[in-house]
Amino acid sequence: MDLRTIKTFKTVVKMGSFNHAAEELKYAQSTVTMHIKKKLESDLGVQLLERGKHLQLTEAGF
Repeated sequence: MDLRTIKTFKTVVKMGSFNHAAEELKYAQSTVTMHIKKKLESDLGVQLLERGKHLQLTEAGF
């Protein structure tokens, strides 16, 4: 886990979507997904975001 990954998570929460966060950070949407799912959630062993029509933090994400 690195600061870039944490910044990506913070931006996803702030923007409310992976796509908007990607635009804000000037990353591909797949890069944002990789930062959250493959790095952050995998490293921590918990799901941080409920994905669906609306993005929500899980209890672990708070």
